[in-house]
Amino acid sequence: MNNIVFIAPLSALSRRTRLFKIAVYVFGKGIRRIKHIGWERLPNEAEEFAFDFVIEKEIIQSGGGYGGSKVKRLYLLWMLKLFFKGSLLEKVMWFGH
Repeated sequence: MNNIVFIAPLSALSRRTRLFKIAVYVFGKGIRRIKHIGWERLPNEAEEFAFDFVIEKEIIQSGGGYGGSKVKRLYLLWMLKLFFKGSLLEKVMWFGH
């Protein structure tokens, strides 16, 4: 395996301790292509701030924030987008939050 794709409903892997540690671990094991498919809930939140290596980004959904009834509807849209996006990927590690 020479690449890995993280799919998580958040903007940056470095904002979640568990995902940050996994990304650092797999990079240390020689996986140099790490990609994150995510949801940017707030503007400019997708910037990674704690890694000394590059994380490729693909934001498939933007907006909604972190609370309220709008987020509940956006979760359904997120799941539909992931279904179609995930069907195009060969290997996927799914993480919740």
